[in-house]
Amino acid sequence: MNYKDAGEINVINGGTLFYVDWDVLDIVTPELVILGARSFGMNAAGDRLSPEDNAQFRADTEERYASTSFIRLTIHVQHADLLNDMRFNANVLGQIWPDTAPHFAALINEIEVQMNEIAAITSTSDLEAVFVMMTTADTFSVFLANSRMGFLFDEFGFNPLELELPGFQDQHGMDARAEFLLAANPDVIFLLDRTEPLTGSGAGAQAFMNDPMIQRTAAYENGHIYTGLPMAEWYTVVGGISSARRMIADVNRFITNYHAS
Repeated sequence: MNYKDAGEINVINGGTLFYVDWDVLDIVTPELVILGARSFGMNAAGDRLSPEDNAQFRADTEERYASTSFIRLTIHVQHADLLNDMRFNANVLGQIWPDTAPHFAALINEIEVQMNEIAAITSTSDLEAVFVMMTTADTFSVFLANSRMGFLFDEFGFNPLELELPGFQDQHGMDARAEFLLAANPDVIFLLDRTEPLTGSGAGAQAFMNDPMIQRTAAYENGHIYTGLPMAEWYTVVGGISSARRMIADVNRFITNYHAS
């Protein structure tokens, strides 16, 4: 939640991804607050709130700042719905700034065309893909269809790895290790190194690529492991135009390699 005045850019920390800071709102007294999808998820101490406490926190905030309009953007964290999230968010912003609505609509149509062009290629291949997120240097989470990363299969058309994964629909994926991927043997791996924003080193992705078991997978042998996926665009703020453009650029790395093979 940021505040920008009419002159110089002046960003005030209004809380976190999950917490709306009343102390800041008392000072800024904004007319409009644009919320992320997971706002009100934590209290000031950083404790996660139950759905009931989350709803109460939001109601208390809106009552406390009755003259402020609270507009919430969306992202589906259980089962991805990328294009519809983008349309919803663009519609919200278009209501705030009506002159931008046609521009947003054109951009989303352009993105949808590009996704369809990619899906026309990926869906007709016999390659099976998986999304992997490094959580530590030697552990990771696996995502397939009907998950937070389902847009890789729904919008981008990749064939999901055919596996029975207990609990893989959880928004944080299924915990796994290299042995699991060696046994599953995916043809394509998209790898998000969640440790990179913390360490700045990309050590997680490097350790993944250097693992002897990963190097025996079809994805590694055929050069279809794609790293360098930014945390913000692929995980934190999915549902925006900039994030979709970055995803398209990253997925097009696969398209280029696929055509070259």
